[in-house]
Amino acid sequence: MPSRTAATTSSPWITSAGPDLVLFVATPVLILPLILLTLRFAGPASLYLYVAAFGALGHHLPGMMRAYGDRALFSRFRVRFTIAPVFLVAVCLYFAFTEPKTTVLLVYLWGVWHAAMQTHGFLRIYDTKRQSTARLTATLDQATCLCWFAAAVLLSPTRIPYVLEGLYMAGVPTIPVAVIGWAQHAVTVATAAITLAFAVNAWATWRAGRPQSPVKLLLITATVAWWWYTNVIIPNLLVGIAMWELFHDVQYLAIVWLFNQKRAQTDPEVGAFTRFVFGRGRAMVLVYLGLILAYGSLDLVSKSLPSDFPAKVLSGVLAASALLHFYYDGFIWKMRERGTRASLGIAGGQEVERRRGGVPPWLVHGARWSVYFLVPVALLAVGWRAGRMDLDEMSFAIAEASPDVPEVQLNLGIALESRGDLAGAVAANRKALSLRPMDPETQLEASINLSRSLVELSQREVAAGAPRSAALALHRGDWEAALDNARLARDSFPANPDVVQFAEQIEAAAAEARRAARVSAE
Repeated sequence: MPSRTAATTSSPWITSAGPDLVLFVATPVLILPLILLTLRFAGPASLYLYVAAFGALGHHLPGMMRAYGDRALFSRFRVRFTIAPVFLVAVCLYFAFTEPKTTVLLVYLWGVWHAAMQTHGFLRIYDTKRQSTARLTATLDQATCLCWFAAAVLLSPTRIPYVLEGLYMAGVPTIPVAVIGWAQHAVTVATAAITLAFAVNAWATWRAGRPQSPVKLLLITATVAWWWYTNVIIPNLLVGIAMWELFHDVQYLAIVWLFNQKRAQTDPEVGAFTRFVFGRGRAMVLVYLGLILAYGSLDLVSKSLPSDFPAKVLSGVLAASALLHFYYDGFIWKMRERGTRASLGIAGGQEVERRRGGVPPWLVHGARWSVYFLVPVALLAVGWRAGRMDLDEMSFAIAEASPDVPEVQLNLGIALESRGDLAGAVAANRKALSLRPMDPETQLEASINLSRSLVELSQREVAAGAPRSAALALHRGDWEAALDNARLARDSFPANPDVVQFAEQIEAAAAEARRAARVSAE
């Protein structure tokens, strides 16, 4: 059997064992107690609000700092960095003033891809440091990340309603439950097959004396487990997103700081801004974090503006910030390029992106992103204008696909009540409460709706017996009771012609009886 002595670079770590484990690998161990402690003092909505602001939005800034602060990088991609913001801001403003949910859906779906690719990037960093650079290994790394990330979304009881709502708001026709089931089955089979291939390849490379990085294997295990836990196991959508976002943000903020710090120390073409922020020692970490928090606070500002117009403008710009973050990260961190590798402490690589079969890189780039983004955006823009289902129909369709989510049952109860199905509304609200929602607001609203539906249902049952009560009262000569019951029946069932006709007959009979009584008295 070949010797298992793999050649390595100076260190298998990005920094060293302790910081790497804390910042990149075992971060969930630190995040989970923090989240649980926070939830004791704040609800899921408050937790999500601040993580979304200071984490999700705030972590866009480091990528922007690299894109616009690194002079050499900006010079290379000047056209992309100039045109993309104008285009994406225009797209997001269009949706902000037409159908805001469409932009949210785009950001979410692209965010899932981005999270998978960030994980893949870390896997390749650690493997490259161990000189495990086989194309098959890199391909299986990427496929494993994509399968597990997609599987957690498709099998998540909370993510399915979220995605379906966005699609239906954008005008997508109802997706049959059977189709969703087929997609879930397909992604399960694909994930199992790819994971098996990944494990077999890891064993084969170890046997051949070219073992993959142990840190990489630990990282993908921890990351996939955390992604699955936050998407599938956590019963509240907002809490799950916040938990994942914290992990993702810590990784991203740390790698950007370390990368740019190396660039500022070694590359004279990096530019004055990057040298100022990242080249003055660890004390500037506070400035770096302060800038991120300041940028993240814009999300809170957008939610507190008193006027609708500036709030929509700012929310559109911030949605464009997210899309720019995903877009830029797709090409500014290429591991095959020498400059990127050097700032990560890895030797080798090529100078710049090469032509593929004589095709200019800009043409390949434009074609790829037209398929990834422009076509879906155009379809969504047309879809919501072509017509979409109303909110009640949407609630019914989502509840059929994902019935075991408290918020879904809450919306179903509202839809059923609006359609006059009080018994169905009572059942839906009872189920929402039985699922033990983490969000106090959901629990309170379901309790209120349940009480209201029960009262209305009781009144309706009384009203349903009103015609018979009116007839009995008329028979015994109690005209006031007959009239009260007849009016109750008519007011409760105004669309029922038989009830309305009966009430009119009772009123006519009561009026005639009163006249007869007056004549007799005279």
